[in-house]
Amino acid sequence: MSAAESSQVASSVLGEVFHVAYAVGDLTEAADSLIALNGGTVTEPVPIEALVVAPALSVDPVRVGGRLCWMPAAEPPVELWEGGAESPWSCPAGGMRFHHIGYYVDDLDAAARGLEEQGFTLDLTPYHDGEGILGFAYFRNPGGLRIEIQNIDDKPAMDAWLRGEPLQVRWFAELR
Repeated sequence: MSAAESSQVASSVLGEVFHVAYAVGDLTEAADSLIALNGGTVTEPVPIEALVVAPALSVDPVRVGGRLCWMPAAEPPVELWEGGAESPWSCPAGGMRFHHIGYYVDDLDAAARGLEEQGFTLDLTPYHDGEGILGFAYFRNPGGLRIEIQNIDDKPAMDAWLRGEPLQVRWFAELR
């Protein structure tokens, strides 16, 4: 299946695109560069450190960290991730690479099953003691396309954050 076909399949399974994301070597430098090109602003950077299930990194849960910010005025919004060498968001200094396309979904577990039926495999999701997905998950197809799914219930909190309010998605405090 080509990348274009995979993208069409993902859209039919998931719905409308919520954002696009890039891994960057330097968050401030990348944000300044994009602002110079497009204008606009970025959100305050948010550090994230979490224990995750990431089959490509390890068979056991692994701790990853990074910082992220958003360019909310872009359409779709652009998410920028900066991470260390062991992070899934790792990128060389001064570098910038496409990372994923994000979708809001009504049901994380149903969306995960739909992606798996289309040949995507789990790439990363926060570790937790319960069943199913906590907060968000990345899935990747054999061609390398990475899709993020996040529950539509998070949209009001994410929209508030993109307007400049503190990030307050309910599952964020549950990250280990």
